[in-house]
Amino acid sequence: MTDRDELAERLTRFYQDVRAEVPAMPPGWRPESRRRPAALLSAGASVALVMLAVSVAIAIRTVREDVHHGPPAPASHAGTVAGPLVRDLGSFAGGGAWVLNGTGLYRTDDWGAHWQTVSPSVPNPGAALLAATFTDSRHGWAAAAVPEGNLRVTVYRTADGGRTWTTSLVPATFSDGFGESHLSFSDAAHGWLVVDLPHGGAAGMAAVFATADGGGSWTRLANAPTVSGVRFQGLSAGWGVDVAGRLYRTTDGGRTWEDAPLPVPVDLPAFFGSEGVALGSGPSGLVVMVSHDSGSTWSARPGPAGIDASHYGSPLMIPFAVINPRQWVIFPGPAFYQSADAGGTWQALRPNRGWPVAAAALFTSPSDGWIVVTQGTCQGVKSDCVQESMLLATHDGGHTLSQVTAPGTAG
Repeated sequence: MTDRDELAERLTRFYQDVRAEVPAMPPGWRPESRRRPAALLSAGASVALVMLAVSVAIAIRTVREDVHHGPPAPASHAGTVAGPLVRDLGSFAGGGAWVLNGTGLYRTDDWGAHWQTVSPSVPNPGAALLAATFTDSRHGWAAAAVPEGNLRVTVYRTADGGRTWTTSLVPATFSDGFGESHLSFSDAAHGWLVVDLPHGGAAGMAAVFATADGGGSWTRLANAPTVSGVRFQGLSAGWGVDVAGRLYRTTDGGRTWEDAPLPVPVDLPAFFGSEGVALGSGPSGLVVMVSHDSGSTWSARPGPAGIDASHYGSPLMIPFAVINPRQWVIFPGPAFYQSADAGGTWQALRPNRGWPVAAAALFTSPSDGWIVVTQGTCQGVKSDCVQESMLLATHDGGHTLSQVTAPGTAG
C-alpha cells in the first residue's frame, strides 16, 4: 500500500467515525445557508422584484459535467469586458454550450465565437426565467415564474435546439411565493422540477414535480427537503444537496427522500453510471468523495493541499469540474489543480491570466473547458452596484485562458 493509499484509507475511517457521532437531521431541517439565499418570489411581487429574485440565485449547472460555483470576484480586471450575470451554464458535444443570464437563454456551437438567442417567448411581461437544462443539443427545458394572481410556474420545452418552444403549466399555485427552482432531466422524456417553498408555508421543504412525457404534463410528488441543487439518473435515482452540504437521496423517482450517509459536507455529486464523484470539505481541507456502487457507499480521496478557500466562505463553493470518474479539475484561483488518477496525484498549473476567485469551471475534456468569472462593479462607494460575468475558454487544459464575448453583450 502506498503512502497515498494509506492516507486515503485513514481519511475514510476518520470520516466514518465522525459521521457516527453526528446525529442525522430530520426531513425539513434547514441549516444556516453557506450560499447567498435566493430571494423569495411572492404572488404580489412587482416585475422588478421577480427579476431581482432570479438574478441573485446563481445556480450554475450542467447536463453532464459537475459544476460548482463561488462568490463574485471583488474587482474587475483591466482590459476585459463583462456581460450579464451568468445563472446557468451547460455544454453540448463539439464545442457547444448554453448560457442563461439576466437577458435570456443563449447557445453557441463554436466555443462562443457566435451566440444565438434561444429564449422562449414569455407573453407575461412580469415572467422571469428561473432555470434551464438540456439533455443534448436539441432537447431543452426552461422554467419561468408567471406573476398573475397566485404565482405559477410554466415550463417551456424545445426539441429543435431552441428554435421553437411549447409550454406546460405546473399544477400548483404558490400564494406564499417560492425560492430557487431546479430542473433535472435524465433523458428526453423523464424530468423533475424542484421548487423551494418559503418558511411560512412549509419550513425547509421543496415541492417536487415529475414528468414522463418530456414536460408535456407534470405530476406533483411529495415534498422534499430544501436543496440548492438536484440531479437525477435514470428513472428512479436522484440526489439533492442542501446549503450546508448535507446530501439527500431518492430511489423511487422523487416520491420519497432520505438522508444519504456521507461523513462530510459535499456539493452535488456527478455520476457516470455507477461511479460517483463529489467535492467534500474535511477537517484538514478539501477531499473528494467517490462511490463505485451508485452512491450506496463512499470513500474519501485527499484533495490538493494548501488551497486557500477564504474568498469563498466555504470550500464547497470552489469550482470543481468532473470530466470523468478519474479526471478532475479544481480551480480555486489563481491556479488550477488537476488529477488524472482519481486523486492519487494532483498537478498545479498557473494559467496565462489569473483570477483570484472564479464562479464556475466546466471541462468537457482534459483540454477543453469554460471558466466563469463573476465580478461586482459600483458607480459610487458601495452604491449603484451590479454583478456581471466574464466567460473564458481554454483548449490546452487551462494553461491559456481566452476571453469569450459574453452572450447579450455587443461585440
